[in-house]
Amino acid sequence: MNEVYLRGKLVSAYESETPASQPKHLVYQLRVSHKTVQQQVKFENYTVNAWRNLAVWAAANLQVGMDVFIRGHLSQRQISNGVLTEVTALTITPVAGRQVATKPTNGDVDVAAEAAQA
Repeated sequence: MNEVYLRGKLVSAYESETPASQPKHLVYQLRVSHKTVQQQVKFENYTVNAWRNLAVWAAANLQVGMDVFIRGHLSQRQISNGVLTEVTALTITPVAGRQVATKPTNGDVDVAAEAAQA
């Protein structure tokens, strides 16, 4: 599994419509900037998926336009004209904030969210 760390701005958000029996799923577009060897600023967009409790937390705490750090892993899926590479988020941290959402490790219990509420 390829772990990645990205910092960027959330430029769009989409909440997929799933039945209540399915896990919650949010899709963000993250815009990341970097400089080339010629010192030109380039922008890249990444599709970021947030699932389950992380998606619940993100829907309540993140807004389009926020700067965030994302730790996740690369995932690929087949589409009609090739392969799409996306990032599946494990943690999302607002740059200016202190809240961190973590993918649950023990079933559907989000330990980080419960600790933050305590």
